[in-house]
Amino acid sequence: MTVTTPALAPRTTALLVMDYQEAVLASLPDLADPEALLSRVAGVIADMRAHGATIAHVRVGFTEADWAAIPTANKTFSFIGRQRLLHHTDPATAIHDQLTPEPGDITIRKTRYGALSTTDLDRQLRDRGITTLVIAGITTSGASTVTDAADHDYQLYILSDGVTDPDPHTHQTLMSSVFPRLAHIIDTAELRSLLRVAHPAPSETGRQAPTRTEQELEIPLTGGRITKGVVRVGDTVRRPIGPHSPFVHRLLRHLEDVGCDAAPRLLGTDGRGREILSFQHGETTTAFRARDWSPAQITAAARLLRRLHDATAGTPIAGGRQTVCHNDFSPLNVAFVEGLPVSAFDFDQAAPGPRTRDLAYAAWLWLLGADITGPLDRQLALLRTFLDVYGLEDEYRRGFGRRIVARVEAERDFHERAGRVAAPGSWLHHEIAWLRQHADAIDRGLESPR
Repeated sequence: MTVTTPALAPRTTALLVMDYQEAVLASLPDLADPEALLSRVAGVIADMRAHGATIAHVRVGFTEADWAAIPTANKTFSFIGRQRLLHHTDPATAIHDQLTPEPGDITIRKTRYGALSTTDLDRQLRDRGITTLVIAGITTSGASTVTDAADHDYQLYILSDGVTDPDPHTHQTLMSSVFPRLAHIIDTAELRSLLRVAHPAPSETGRQAPTRTEQELEIPLTGGRITKGVVRVGDTVRRPIGPHSPFVHRLLRHLEDVGCDAAPRLLGTDGRGREILSFQHGETTTAFRARDWSPAQITAAARLLRRLHDATAGTPIAGGRQTVCHNDFSPLNVAFVEGLPVSAFDFDQAAPGPRTRDLAYAAWLWLLGADITGPLDRQLALLRTFLDVYGLEDEYRRGFGRRIVARVEAERDFHERAGRVAAPGSWLHHEIAWLRQHADAIDRGLESPR
């Protein structure tokens, strides 16, 4: 790595993977080892994703309307239009199956050379706070993405062994004479060096590396109701990665960036492909059905949920919704310190949504259900405290009993689709029946003077 190559911050960097499609690869009959190229790019995608970078896939493909809209003045693309080539539903225009996008990746379809010229890619990148692009793609002769990105003031890196072109002479000229004026030319090995600098190993930062015993001692963790295989290793938690993980990782990075300490920190992935999270110190519980909480505990729970909601409200990660909902904010998924809830974990179901979705769910699992041990009037008084401390406006309290019923019915449907509720007569069905029976009483209780 040369001293002139600037540092790379993965969280504000996107890997742009362009035109890796069967139809485009077919235009490279002289490519010596296409499998090696695909393997290199797949490895880069995995490395960038593990360090928290965004992956953006760009493919070329046309609809009937796209073909019709190409003017004859466009020498290259008018031919494509006349010949009706590269229809967007043709399997040959799909992103290569070795590089298949994952949930949370950006996927763009373009209709010209440039990835920015006929798409909303720039907006999507800006929404995620991206300021740096690492480019891998076919073909280099379609140089407009590099020039457009430079004009948009992105810091640019081009992977010399992740780009190619049907014309070797043109490729060499661009890589040696044109692109170095606009971008930093690096190879995949140099990129990995930059990533190591961004996230050094313990031995590189002066911290003592963990011993073999520390690395291997895994303590199964309780709490939560769904995720299996969660273990503690030292001061970290290891969790299996699933389809939800890209969004959850983006959420946890966002919460860290805005200084919200009510959630674990994402530290990376381990050698077994599990996510590594910071361990949240405190006590957890597996018992909640009695809903026997003190006013102080309910107050702390409401403040915790409000902090989580406010940290994402009005930000790009909320996707135009009110906030990002935890979607499982129960006593099972919080850490208690000196008896009070201080932080949340298990964000596997997190998704953009309305604040009331979490509030109704929390009202159920913290306060209301068939197994409550306290009088209903006491539970409703605590519910008023919870909503008051959270700051829920009166207009959202009307019909709140029915809102709780609807939220728990949605939870039942979710578990049934996942095969976790065997049949009517389960605990969850009994809970719904109790909530339906008491929905009007809940509404009347919330009408009491505050």
